[in-house]
Amino acid sequence: MKKLFLYISLYGAVFLIAFLSSMLIYKHNSKPYEEDTTQKSGIENIARLTDSKKGTDDEVFSDNQKNKYIIGPKNGNIIVYLNTLENVYDYTGINLNNVKLNDEDTYNRILNYIVIYDKEELYKFLEAISN
Repeated sequence: MKKLFLYISLYGAVFLIAFLSSMLIYKHNSKPYEEDTTQKSGIENIARLTDSKKGTDDEVFSDNQKNKYIIGPKNGNIIVYLNTLENVYDYTGINLNNVKLNDEDTYNRILNYIVIYDKEELYKFLEAISN
C-alpha cells in the first residue's frame, strides 16, 4: 500500500512539474506580444476616432459611406485593416523597423494607428513608406 501511494505521489509530482514547465515556456514565448503597450494605446486611440455607429465587425460600408483603412503595427510589420481592427485588408510586408530608420515621425504615427479614408491615398502612403 505504501508503494502504491509512493507511485501515485511521484506520478503527480512529475505531472505537476511538466505542467508548470509548459506554462513557463508558453508565457516566455508569448511575452513580446503581450508587452507591446503601443498597440494597446493605439487601439484606444482608434476607439476615439471611430464613428459612433454600431454594427457588426464584418460590416462593409455602403457606397454613400466611405471605407476606413486603418494602418497599424502587428508583429513588427505594417498591416492595413478595413473599417475595424478585426478585418485585415492587407498584409503589406513592410517592416516597421525600416520605417523607424527612415522617418521617426511616421513610425510613431503608425504605432498609434493611422486612418485613411481614400484607397488611392492609402496606396500613395504605403508606396512612400516602403521606399
